[in-house]
Amino acid sequence: MLITGAILWLGAQEDLLEKTTDPFLHTDEQKADPAPVRSKTENAENTQQVKQRRAELQHKTFLQEQTTILEVPLTGENQTSKTCLLDENYTEVMIVPSLGELQMVGNELKARGRKPEEKQGHNIENVHGNIQLDQLLGSKDATIDRTRTTIVFGDAGIGKSTIIQKIIRDWATGKIYHQFQFVFHFKFTQLTLINVQTTLSMLILNSYPYLQNHLEKLWKEPRKILFIFDDLDEFEQTVDFTDVERNNAPQNQCSDPECCCLVSDIVRCLIQGQLLKGCSVLITSRPWKLESLGNANTHRRFKILGFSPEKIKQYSQRYLRDPNLEREAIETIKLNNTLDTLYYNPLYCSVCCSLVESQKTAEEQERPLQLITSTRVYSAYVANLLNRCGYDAENTRNSLLKLGELAYQGIGKKTAVFEADKFNELELEHSNFITAFIVKIRDNDLHIVAYKFRDTVMQVFVAALMKSLSTKPNELKQLLDEGIKWGDDRFNSFSRFLVGLSSRNSTDQLESKLGKFPAEVTQPVSDWLTRNVKRYAQNLDDGQSQRKFLNICHSFAEFEDRNLMTSALAPIKKIKFTKYPLKPYDCAVLSTVLMNLEIIEEMDLSTCGVQDAGIHQLQSILHKCKILRLNENNLQDSGVKCLFKVLEKNYCKVQTLELKSNALTDDCAAKLVSAISKNGSLMELDLSNDNQRSEQSNRLTDESVPTFLQLYQTSTNLKEIRLQNNQFSANRRHILKSRTASSHLTIITE
Repeated sequence: MLITGAILWLGAQEDLLEKTTDPFLHTDEQKADPAPVRSKTENAENTQQVKQRRAELQHKTFLQEQTTILEVPLTGENQTSKTCLLDENYTEVMIVPSLGELQMVGNELKARGRKPEEKQGHNIENVHGNIQLDQLLGSKDATIDRTRTTIVFGDAGIGKSTIIQKIIRDWATGKIYHQFQFVFHFKFTQLTLINVQTTLSMLILNSYPYLQNHLEKLWKEPRKILFIFDDLDEFEQTVDFTDVERNNAPQNQCSDPECCCLVSDIVRCLIQGQLLKGCSVLITSRPWKLESLGNANTHRRFKILGFSPEKIKQYSQRYLRDPNLEREAIETIKLNNTLDTLYYNPLYCSVCCSLVESQKTAEEQERPLQLITSTRVYSAYVANLLNRCGYDAENTRNSLLKLGELAYQGIGKKTAVFEADKFNELELEHSNFITAFIVKIRDNDLHIVAYKFRDTVMQVFVAALMKSLSTKPNELKQLLDEGIKWGDDRFNSFSRFLVGLSSRNSTDQLESKLGKFPAEVTQPVSDWLTRNVKRYAQNLDDGQSQRKFLNICHSFAEFEDRNLMTSALAPIKKIKFTKYPLKPYDCAVLSTVLMNLEIIEEMDLSTCGVQDAGIHQLQSILHKCKILRLNENNLQDSGVKCLFKVLEKNYCKVQTLELKSNALTDDCAAKLVSAISKNGSLMELDLSNDNQRSEQSNRLTDESVPTFLQLYQTSTNLKEIRLQNNQFSANRRHILKSRTASSHLTIITE
């Protein structure tokens, strides 16, 4: 805050305080009895107490105003952030005790078989002893005579600064940390601009000028002061605790608030207890900068893990305040199996919520999921990371190209951990920018230092980003073809990101940070997609072909060209996934790429494990299928509810519906028959079992016989129902068979 503005604000507050009844001057006892005669010394002391109390109230009022508003990032053209009330929108994150990031990852090289993000997910799901904000500083005893320093660390976007804002506000409103009379907050991003010697008093007055006449009294009780330093990783000066000779030099000693020193020495002496011994210090940082605090006199260390699953839902509710949008945001956050390692990250959740909010349109209300591509989400996420770590377009682009080369080599060699020599070979500096993507790891036993990307998705995306920015258009198709030749999933995500980054729909925010992406790559990618979808759709009888076809469908979705999807996929008559499992996000992708087709001759999704969640994602295209096979998917009664809606549509084209061995019971029979009665297209229905003893077998009994008999009167199009190997008695099978002797509808029971 500018000093002039703060002084004007101070004047207004002084006027207000003069008019306000002060508890020190006007208690009920004072009103009841005449004030006793006091000495001048006593009166002076009381006056000083009143002034100090006013300063405390004024400081808390100021901090309350400063922390009222919470800024959250937005995605989309010409949007950066929006504001909301902190008290209404703050969502708790998981905070756990830690010995420090360096110790935590010390065994990383010994445990390469387990993905780092799997460890993170395990921590989120199974963490015990979550630390509350009022427990971070430990003891509430204000009589301690040694400085206590607490470190809170976590990755970019994990919520460090929001936690600090919440702590300050809760203290200022009297909810926590009553042992402190004053809390002073500094951002290292601002302190790094002070490159001359200064004093602690000047630092305080630069931010809080209304304390001009109170500092001398304040310094006498350091136990009642909390200093908060936010984002150590953004401090360009070095707070060095290892250089004993330098630190002991008289010019670098800061033993008094009026000593003139570098900011780094002021911070160091506060932590070491050489300055204002007994005060408390709270520091936030990304993990990479913790190494500089290795020999510091720190009291406690905590790591922020991010949101737990229930807090993700709470965050979405508070951000969007719309049940429909909230549902879509949760699905976007958790459904995408490509990005599921990031679901706990508050910045990622914020990006997903913002994308859902900005892209909802009336014409897409019918879709069960407003599909937001992996490229679009991750581009927005990385753009926000760049905002947090400081960048300039030229240097950022060059550094990312170097990182991308490292990432791409790692994908080809199945390497996630890179030796220090390889890292140094690319002339990459371990800076605040680089550590948004890379973390340093070490094995203390083997004395090895190495590097890895924060997660596998980050590595793949940075590799694709590098190739997108540096590959010539005529070489792009060759690069995509090479990815397919590997015959495994190493390049699947890479290819999808590379295709997505060639579309203008995904790169707007990144272009504002990295400069223009090549525009001429769009047509080569379009040609590549068209050629390969025809190639792999010709024969979908084996799992390998089905896997490659699904990967091409994912790439189509990432490219986000609906006209291309329609023209390229319309000639395909049969879509088959009988030997390759489909996850819910795969189903959402299929729904997206096939949505504009008028008719699908046959869709065979038997034995692909779509289940309830998958059917929900597919329901917007199932009515287009003339032949729909959903056998052996363990749909159960809950999973066929979406099919009822499909069959009831007056434009439903389904003529053959197969639901063999899906664990269906009598409970769903009535609703299924009701839906069929309203249908004008269905001719064949298969509810049979190949094996009655299978766990997935349909379990229709005599109870549902009257329901099926209703179809004689209600359905004129239905020609055949197959019910073999269900649990009908001989008598009921006879009734069903006899009724079909002279009817248009044939019911087969054996």
